[in-house]
Amino acid sequence: MQQVWAATGTGLLRSDDGAATFQPVAGAPAAVAVEQPEPGLLIALAADGRILTVPPSPVSGEL
Repeated sequence: MQQVWAATGTGLLRSDDGAATFQPVAGAPAAVAVEQPEPGLLIALAADGRILTVPPSPVSGEL
C-alpha cells in the first residue's frame, strides 16, 4: 500500500494503507504543508514557520 502524509492544524498524520486510515505522528508539531519528494525524505512546514525534515538537515529542524 501507498504511504500518505497529511498536514493538520494539530499535527502530522501518516497513513500506511493508501489513505484509508490515518494515525498521528508522535511529537510532530502542527503543520500547514507536508511533502515526500522521494522515498526516505519528508519535508514539512510547521505552523510556526519552521521547516522540518526527516532526515534532519543542517538548516532545518527534525520532525
